[in-house]
Amino acid sequence: MCIRDRTYGRLIKVPSGYDPVARTYPTVWDGTFVYSWTDNPAWVALDLLTDEFVGLGLPLANIDLATFYEIAQYCDGFVSDGKGGTEPRYTFNGQIMESMEPVELLNMVASIWRGFIYPMGSVVTATCDKPTDPTVIVNPANVIEGKFSWTTTSLNTRHSVFKARYIEPS
Repeated sequence: MCIRDRTYGRLIKVPSGYDPVARTYPTVWDGTFVYSWTDNPAWVALDLLTDEFVGLGLPLANIDLATFYEIAQYCDGFVSDGKGGTEPRYTFNGQIMESMEPVELLNMVASIWRGFIYPMGSVVTATCDKPTDPTVIVNPANVIEGKFSWTTTSLNTRHSVFKARYIEPS
């Protein structure tokens, strides 16, 4: 194992044409993958889904690749680092040190981008909480007799506490 392997970790599937350092994607992706280092949590999750040795070994045909590609691009978007520079929006800089249920591990990785990974029929897909266009606009024209109606979960089924460890990279 060379120094680079110890520093950067496993080589995992990333889209061909993707540059994990510059965080750029090909203008048109041909749907193929190459092995490279990346700290993008979407590609880490895809590796956990598809790798036969450390993951679930699912075939790529059973993965919603378009959604993972979109989430990966969102994760790689640059945001202010608070010091006058920029940094990627979300990165995976951790080690998986213990065995755990696959769904728990996948959703732990997906929580980095504020999302979930779940099966939808025979395909595994993901969600990402990111800014989107409004889906419903409420105004006087769509309020009937001045009343709103909605459903929600009970307070005792909502989780509001979590445990996290963080290492300041600087």
